[in-house]
Amino acid sequence: MAAISLRNVVKRYGFGSGATPVIHGLSAEIADGEFIVIVGPSGCGKSTLLRMVAGLEAVTEGEILIGARVVNDIGPAERDIAMVFQNYALYPHMSVFDNMAYGLKLRGGSAADIRARVEKAAALLELTHLLARKPRQLSGGQRQRVAMGRAIVRSPQVFLFDEPLSNLDARLRAQTRLEIRRLHAELGVTSLFVTHDQVEAMTLAQRMIVMNAGIMEQFGTPEQVYLEPATTFVAGFIGSPPMNLLEGRALGTRFETSGVTLALPAPAPRDGALILGVRPEHCALGLAAPPAGAAAQWTFRVEMLEMLGAERLVYGRLGESAFTVRTEGTAAPALVRRSDPPARVVTAAGGGKGRAGDTRCVPLAPAAFRIVPAARSPARAHGVCARAGRAARAAPRASAPAAPRPCPRPAAASRSLPGPARRSCPRSGRPV
Repeated sequence: MAAISLRNVVKRYGFGSGATPVIHGLSAEIADGEFIVIVGPSGCGKSTLLRMVAGLEAVTEGEILIGARVVNDIGPAERDIAMVFQNYALYPHMSVFDNMAYGLKLRGGSAADIRARVEKAAALLELTHLLARKPRQLSGGQRQRVAMGRAIVRSPQVFLFDEPLSNLDARLRAQTRLEIRRLHAELGVTSLFVTHDQVEAMTLAQRMIVMNAGIMEQFGTPEQVYLEPATTFVAGFIGSPPMNLLEGRALGTRFETSGVTLALPAPAPRDGALILGVRPEHCALGLAAPPAGAAAQWTFRVEMLEMLGAERLVYGRLGESAFTVRTEGTAAPALVRRSDPPARVVTAAGGGKGRAGDTRCVPLAPAAFRIVPAARSPARAHGVCARAGRAARAAPRASAPAAPRPCPRPAAASRSLPGPARRSCPRSGRPV
């Protein structure tokens, strides 16, 4: 096991002035035995960063240290790492045992040591009864466990996971996430896990790196990233549904956005252009309007309700801005109001991470919200046909007899041909 140090790591493809930058000076310190998740949208550079740690991509500038060694010029085989790929990369003609043992055989290990390591890893992954099978006889989750077992038997200093769960269905992903967490608790090996799925990131990570366009937007625990996002990108990317971000102008305790003026529960950090952020779950259903003394009552029109079982999403508009509220699935009163904990941020435009247009988050006191549902058509609400003026009932339609279809072959294809007796089309009677 070893710590990992990334020091101003830069990656560019190409040479000279035409080189394309992919990673922009990323620095991070990863402790020994820590489980780090690198998360971000497609094309943000997370897999490229992992491949540089693995030695599969050259580092343009900066240093990567594994333990006390700078590994920039050390090949992958000498870095004492193990990598689990997205596509499993199992040998189809080998059994599970041989797939897990192959790397150890190449290193010249003894037969007894190889068998002991494979059987120990198989027991850890619940693969003992599958050691004689070929990969084609396994499910997707079992193949992924074999790929992880092949990495475990090497006892490396670092585990690298490159989106290993993306090929699995939702149920297997949840099950495999639990297995990976259990394995890390038992083995304690430093691990880097790349994913675009924020659920995987939030559930697996001890700390997480959120990347965007080759830049590390934030590095912290899942709680820090979710409750105290460093930029509006993090606020909008982490969370499903994402944080509501309202662009507007603040003046003291007032906030103007998309044609409406909102009362703030406390003065904004500064006057001028700001972005107000509110998490959807920081609202609660209420059977009555908030009391007269409640702070910052906001009203907006509900457009749609989405039932998800244990929870319900309420979609609507605050002025012209889209706004989403998460509530309990068993409650659906007409009014929705804000509850503690508060939405955590008002974001000030400019000045974040040294790039134009970035934003930095600032805490704001809680607010109370009221949501008024959109008026529905009385005719539609009562199941009455608005056009005929009577109850709309589904009457059975008389089925018209199907017209005979023409022969699928053209007439020109029905000419006389030598050979066995010709058949005729059952519908048109033409020879075929």
